[in-house]
Amino acid sequence: MTRREEVLPAEALRRVGEVGQADIIVGIPSYNNASTIGHVVRAAQAGLAKYFPGLRCTVLNSDGGSNDGTRDAVRGAGLGDADLLLVSHPVFPIHRLTVPYDGIPGKGSAFSIVLPLRSEP
Repeated sequence: MTRREEVLPAEALRRVGEVGQADIIVGIPSYNNASTIGHVVRAAQAGLAKYFPGLRCTVLNSDGGSNDGTRDAVRGAGLGDADLLLVSHPVFPIHRLTVPYDGIPGKGSAFSIVLPLRSEP
């Protein structure tokens, strides 16, 4: 069993498998930020789409045990078609992942989930 499999729940492992690989990962730690996280995720997605349209990008939310719907807010924070840039070259989708961290609650603790997501040799 790899470190990734020890830390991540099955659903998160499945989503990481769907993404496959990414050229850029934007990590957003959270803890009870349901009212503000949507804007942060949309801003990250818009920036990636505007400045890195030809790269495979992922926005990763590592949640530190929120109980206010933060993870649901991340899942629902997509950009509508009107907000997307129209370009003449291939654009890869920007994936959104949100994974729970079951340790000590808080944003700082949520960072510990990101390290196992790195590519393994």
